[in-house]
Amino acid sequence: MNRLRHFRKDEITLPVYDTYVVLKFFFTHTPSKITDDDRAFAQALMVNAIEQTAQMQISQDWFSSFYGNAHKGPQKIFVAFAKSAAKRWIKAKINPDSLEDTEIYEVMKNVVRLRWSTVWQARMNGLKLKY
Repeated sequence: MNRLRHFRKDEITLPVYDTYVVLKFFFTHTPSKITDDDRAFAQALMVNAIEQTAQMQISQDWFSSFYGNAHKGPQKIFVAFAKSAAKRWIKAKINPDSLEDTEIYEVMKNVVRLRWSTVWQARMNGLKLKY
């Protein structure tokens, strides 16, 4: 996914301090003053990285179900995958406490950093955020 979601001002939920933390998580430098555009960008980076990690987890579930059941045939693979994916989905959708376990894989952090570092560097050099 090469595009980030654009949040309107009324959709930004990331507080200023948390914006610093998120931007520091992805990049080395942060501005001395955080703008609403910075907050929206940081929130979009975070959402993107979480979504990409979730997609990677689904691929991991698929691989795990195949690897353990390849000799048993496709039906067993599908069932194993469905069980694994369902557990993850139910945990995320039904149990709000599971949000405490939200993670961003290191590889996704690096992908986001590489993909958006030029945009952020331009911002750090005084240009307006364009993404």
